[in-house]
This record gives sequence, structure tokens and C-alpha cells, in this order.
Amino acid sequence: MDGVRRAPARALVFAAAVLLAAGAVGAAPPEPVEAWVRRNVETWLSRTHHPRQIVDADALAAEAARRKAAGATPAALSSWLGGELGRAENAFAPAGAQHDDATLYSLPFDPVYPRVLIQGPGGRLSHTGVHAFDFVMPLGTPVLAAREGKVAQVVDGFRRGGLDPALTGNHVFVLHADGSFGIYLHLEPGIPVKVGQRVERGDLLGRSGNTGFTAGPHLHFAVARVGPDGLTRTTIPIRFGSPGSPGFVPKVEDFVGFPPRPTLDLAISVEGRSPQPDGTVLVRRGERLRLRVEARPKAGPARDVSAHPRLELASMTPWSLDSLGGGEVVIRSMAGFSKESFGAGTNRLAVVGVLFLNAAEGEIGLGNVQFQIERDGATP
Repeated sequence: MDGVRRAPARALVFAAAVLLAAGAVGAAPPEPVEAWVRRNVETWLSRTHHPRQIVDADALAAEAARRKAAGATPAALSSWLGGELGRAENAFAPAGAQHDDATLYSLPFDPVYPRVLIQGPGGRLSHTGVHAFDFVMPLGTPVLAAREGKVAQVVDGFRRGGLDPALTGNHVFVLHADGSFGIYLHLEPGIPVKVGQRVERGDLLGRSGNTGFTAGPHLHFAVARVGPDGLTRTTIPIRFGSPGSPGFVPKVEDFVGFPPRPTLDLAISVEGRSPQPDGTVLVRRGERLRLRVEARPKAGPARDVSAHPRLELASMTPWSLDSLGGGEVVIRSMAGFSKESFGAGTNRLAVVGVLFLNAAEGEIGLGNVQFQIERDGATP
């Protein structure tokens, strides 16, 4: 866990999309146009999980009737209604806002535990022409605000995820002072923040999930603005970093994070097992494993801190991890992932980060242990 580091998983595949309503409305059928509008609005609200107050269906129905009486064609009505729904979806942000490019963003997760960036700006899987970042993380990982602002949109309640562009993911949008907004997508259900709530950097927004158009649990993070037309959204190039630094743009396949500087070394072993030539330890999924963690200061004797209350263990890859205390862990599964999401062999790699942060004594130790999961004939 030594900051930004090249990840061994080279062929992980993720897809992410935020779908707007424009273009999603069918041509007006031969029925009362008011009924057609209300039916499409209900369908849209059901599909997107937006609150009902986001759109005035009665006003739209009246305007559609006026347009039809003036000679609007079914295709023109469809295009108009799609645009109106799209603008309603974007009404939380000012049209034509200009991003403050001097702003540096915090990482949208606890930087002590680096995460693999699996798709970055311009990624050909789903980020073509898009400035966005996909950070791989297990289900339930805390997602944190990367910049202060006001919660402007919350979509919650979706439970499905998969490689279907029609699926919508749970998300939080945070509106920034310059009119841009942060997008935190694919969250698990049960988002704790509410629209209108003020959040600061590092505040909890939700937890990583596997909802929407995705091949597995991860966080899709981007910053966007609404165009002058009030309809289009454009993602914005950004940099991460602390104030006063030049900032950086993470590279695909890197472990990205800011672990603290260690004051001592950690020696980590797994029930006495020797690592394989590639440095991994071979284990079975669901096996109960005891880690021995020994703190070795530069001066003074080494000691076993496996059961120390300030020792933390965290998964740095999609494999879910149960920490049983006393240095014991169970690596459960890669919930939500398919074998097709990974290149050969990389779907069997689990990395457990080890942090010893004993602030009272000024002791900081960092390390990790990598597990190669034996094949058991089941889906990862």
C-alpha cells in the first residue's frame, strides 16, 4: 500500500452511463395527447426513480395540447417532450455554468486504502469522449464527497446491475459553488444523504454498489456541467490532489491513494504459509485465514500486533472481506462480477490492505498481502 502503484489486474472491464430522458420518448400515438404525456411522464418517473415533484405533468399535458392544435407532428411532440424531461432532470444545476479549473478534488473514498482505477477519461468501454473515473471497490465501501457543495439529486432504490444500457444506477449529484456538479454513480440502495443537504469534503454520501449499467461493483465518479440549452451534460477534465499541489490525473491500472508515511515496518504472514513465486498466497474462497502482523520499529523490539485494536484490514480489490478480529479474515466472493469481466487469471486475485495506526504512540505501519484464490468450479 505505497501510494500509487501499478495494479496486476490488466483486463478488468467496467461500463457506466448516466441516461438522460431526451430521445427516450416514443412518437405520439393516436390518442388524446394529454393522456400520452401523462403516460410517458409516469413511465419516465418509474424508470428513473426521480421524485414526482421534479416535473409538472399537468403543465406539460396542457402545452402538448396547445402544440398539437397548432399543427405539431407526432415526431415533433416526442422530441419536445423528451427535451422537457431532460431539462427537468437537469433543473438542479444552472445552465451554462463554467467550472473553476483551479479546483483540485479529493479522492471519493478513504485514501488510506488505494483503489484500482479500471477505466479513466476517454476509456473505450463506456467513457469515449467522457471525462470520468471508475474506481474498483467491494460492495459497501464508503463513498466520500470529493468537493464541498449541496446535494442536488439523489436516485435510490435500484437493485439491479449488469451489461444492459437500459439499467439505471443509484447515484448522488453534489452541486458545487461554480455550478458544476459531482456524479457518484452505481451506489448500493439506502443512500443516507438528502436533497438540499450541505456536505463537506470527506463526508459520507453512500456506499459502493453494483446498480445500473455495470459489469461489477465500482464507483463511477465524474464532474459535469449543464449546457446553455439546459439539456446537454458535459463532463469536465479534473485533477485530484491537496491544495497547493500541482494535482494529478490517475492512470488506468494504478492503485490510487494517499497512505500515510510509515514510521515502522510490518511483517505479514498467513498462518505460516510461504508465498508463491509471484508473491501471492494460495487460499480457498471462504477459508478462515489468520494473519500474523508483526510491528518492527526502527529502534526497539518487534511485537505481534495482530489483535491490536488499531489494526485495520480492508479489501483493495472487488473481493468482499469479513474481518473477524484478532487478525482473522474470510475472503468471501466477488459479488456481482462475472468471469467475463476479467482477463485470464486476474479474477482470482484478492489484495488485503493492512493499516496499523496507533496515533497515541505515533506509530504508523502499512502493508498488504495478496491472495490467489483456488478455482472451485463456481462463478467468482
